[in-house]
Amino acid sequence: MSDAFLAALKPADRLPMWCQLLLAPEPAAWVACVDGSVVGFSATRTVPQGDTDQDLPTSGSLELWGLYLIKSHQGLGLGRRLLEAALGAGPASLWVAAGNGKAIGFYERLRFAPDGAEDRVADWEDLHEIRMIRSR
Repeated sequence: MSDAFLAALKPADRLPMWCQLLLAPEPAAWVACVDGSVVGFSATRTVPQGDTDQDLPTSGSLELWGLYLIKSHQGLGLGRRLLEAALGAGPASLWVAAGNGKAIGFYERLRFAPDGAEDRVADWEDLHEIRMIRSR
């Protein structure tokens, strides 16, 4: 996404989502902290049974819907630890920007593979995404 698009995002608009995640009875978000500062997070959701938008072979499984680290902390193992905290080692799915080779390679090293599903997120500069699945 463009720098202009990212700069225009308003943190206050994301507050309701974060409150829902952090106040849920079961954890749905994890953070990585270094020297008292948050440097990344991961978050999951359970794919609803019969969710036709996802059309997963294993409806009801976990979906990683966010995994982000600030650039200065990438490549240190924190991303792997955030993913493992969020998903464990079981079956899961995620969506990743189709042009983000670095992220796709990261997920492939953690046993995820593209399953052929694609999507476009119109509100995010028509972002082209691919779905990746880890079956076990």
